[in-house]
Amino acid sequence: MVAPERSNGLAAGPVLEARNVSKTFDGTIRALQNVSVTINEGEIVGVLGENGAGKSTLMKILGGGAAFLAGLCAGTWASQDELSRLWKSDRVFEPKMDEARREELYAGWKRAVERSLAWAQSE
Repeated sequence: MVAPERSNGLAAGPVLEARNVSKTFDGTIRALQNVSVTINEGEIVGVLGENGAGKSTLMKILGGGAAFLAGLCAGTWASQDELSRLWKSDRVFEPKMDEARREELYAGWKRAVERSLAWAQSE
């Protein structure tokens, strides 16, 4: 079976995927715990949360992960095992937002995206 192709000719599938990402700072502060992200071609993704919830940490990890993979492809590192030895946690943050507040903020974000898409399409 041949995988369907993207518009750029590459095999279809996620353009970015990370599974069970965790980050701890100073061994005591948990920023992320088992966060998984899959982004497919053409998707628009937002990350919501209170200050200290781990949004920036996740973005830095995803960006750093891309850099590590590029280095692996370029031969900077010999193997994924070598990369695993280089990767370490610094701090961990525990989000304290209750689910109702998170859902309220998420609903507001979705409304804002819908409005901005309508605005962009009207030009």
